[in-house]
Amino acid sequence: ERAEFKKNRRKELFQATLKYASILSIATLFCIGFNNLITYPQILLLLLANIVGVYIGYLLIHKQLHIPNSYADKLCSLLKKGGCNEVLDSSAAKFLGVVGWSEIGLSYFSSNILITVLFPQLIIYMALINMCALPYSFWSVWYQRFRAKQWCPLCLIVQMLLWMIFVIDLLSGFIIIPQFILTDILLTGIIYVLPFLLISFALPQLINERRLQWTIEEMNELKMKPEVFEALLKQQPHYEVDLSTS
Repeated sequence: ERAEFKKNRRKELFQATLKYASILSIATLFCIGFNNLITYPQILLLLLANIVGVYIGYLLIHKQLHIPNSYADKLCSLLKKGGCNEVLDSSAAKFLGVVGWSEIGLSYFSSNILITVLFPQLIIYMALINMCALPYSFWSVWYQRFRAKQWCPLCLIVQMLLWMIFVIDLLSGFIIIPQFILTDILLTGIIYVLPFLLISFALPQLINERRLQWTIEEMNELKMKPEVFEALLKQQPHYEVDLSTS
């Protein structure tokens, strides 16, 4: 028991370290890009839009994998004909039937945050990539309206964010034809590929851990129901006890 306690304690400390390291890393990124965020309000708007995009992508992954999340459930029930599960469970929810659009969206907005905070000189490339993503919004709305015949509010928020970023880029003058410097193109490609690879590798393990935790919670909740407890109790060995029993 003592060895098991130490093992669980190390696990808790490791998880806490990861949590605070993530917070510290994010704070460091903001500090590095603080001057640009203060000097150029439009960059701050881009950052806020992409932060919302990361959060929505996180909720979409929960819904797509059927992991309980109260915030995702509330947002998905905003519309009368809203229900994210029907859309996210369809064959169109995965690009080429392999990669989920939720993972792609999460990595896309994460890459945008990296560019906005650390590499603002690449925002013009980010603006072009965002323009290339706009046709996807038309397809997504069309699919929900005519094929799935069910609205996914989280998906619609993603489409609105794509157009919001486009409007910010347009009004800020970021939509221009760049000089296409090779090093900038390579750096932009790495920034967009790396978060996608990290999410693709880390997501299965995180999903399995979360599903295991959820399964244990569901099992414990089931065992606590009176009818289940009574059924299990009656299956135990029974010993007759009377007044003569000590």
